[in-house]
Amino acid sequence: MNIIILGDKFQKRMKSKGCVALIENNKKTILDNQYNTLKSILPQANIVYVYGFEAKKFQNYIDKHYTDITIVHNEHYDSYNSTYSLNLANNFLSSDCIIMFGDTILNKNIFNKFDINSGSQIFLSYNKAYKLGCTITNQTLINIDYDLNNYLYNMYYIHQLDISKLRDIVKDNNNHNCFIFEIINKLIEHNTHIKPLFIDSKKRAVA
Repeated sequence: MNIIILGDKFQKRMKSKGCVALIENNKKTILDNQYNTLKSILPQANIVYVYGFEAKKFQNYIDKHYTDITIVHNEHYDSYNSTYSLNLANNFLSSDCIIMFGDTILNKNIFNKFDINSGSQIFLSYNKAYKLGCTITNQTLINIDYDLNNYLYNMYYIHQLDISKLRDIVKDNNNHNCFIFEIINKLIEHNTHIKPLFIDSKKRAVA
């Protein structure tokens, strides 16, 4: 399995904090959090990191701390959207993969229900109100859009059986200014069965 982390852009209103991978979270960088969590759950996975903003600082940190992360430089990080970033790592869309972002904070509990034998899946939350949500029918994602419940945690697992369709969509130049969720919608339009994977439990109704 490949894990592709898209960390090449600065986040809105966070440019002054610098490279997203090196922002501190509980006295460790976000990258440290991601690496340690992923390796504890999926030790054989290959981690691929797409970087761009403040590239030199990121490269120096990688050189000092990590020898087993594959890095891909996006020099056009401020010109295109996330699908272009993912396309730069196209060589790693050759087997099942997890796609996530540089600002995603992880913990082991997120993966409690994760099973690669369940096919393509999207990590969701009942309780954490993110901008994006999705419509679900019969345990299948129908559509991702803004202002919906079933909130996206911005992590996507694409099964080996679906990876070639994703690769073809990502390689299309017409899609390079798409967000990743728009690419997932295109996968759904191509009859890809994607299951919801909730990282938490529903809140109990207050009596």
